[in-house]
Amino acid sequence: MRRPASYWEMLTLVLAALGGLFLLLGLWGSAVSMPMRGGSAWLFVPQGLWLLSAAGLCAALAAWQGLVRSRLLRGGTPVRGTVLSVKHHILVTWNTGSLTSFPGKNSPWTLRCRYTWEGRDYIVTTPFLWNKPLEGVQEPVIYLDPRHPRRAAVDVDSLTFHLSL
Repeated sequence: MRRPASYWEMLTLVLAALGGLFLLLGLWGSAVSMPMRGGSAWLFVPQGLWLLSAAGLCAALAAWQGLVRSRLLRGGTPVRGTVLSVKHHILVTWNTGSLTSFPGKNSPWTLRCRYTWEGRDYIVTTPFLWNKPLEGVQEPVIYLDPRHPRRAAVDVDSLTFHLSL
């Protein structure tokens, strides 16, 4: 499974898992007549459907972001940018090995980059980067829409990263 590239994709996974669990609990509890305090088991079904619809909305937003990003990377105008800051999201974890790991071990980074277009400065953030970027001065390539210069995407392939072992 591919690692998520944004908070929207992470939220989609969490809401879909919870929605599926609630839906299964509601359907199973209705079929088996599971005793419940203060209600009946079928009440899990609407909550599961609500969570699944919220997951669908988050998935649509993530897909829209991905389409805009890929369109900019294919047909945007390239400019040079500078990295302003590197942020390590230690509370976001995507475990690929054991169930437990040290905080920040399997966590993504994002870079905030500045670029200049027609005398004005703009800022863009990268999607989640799952390898640690090199510290120091980097000048990533940023693709922008000349009609709407705030719409921009960082070319992740123009960045350098630490080798992961």
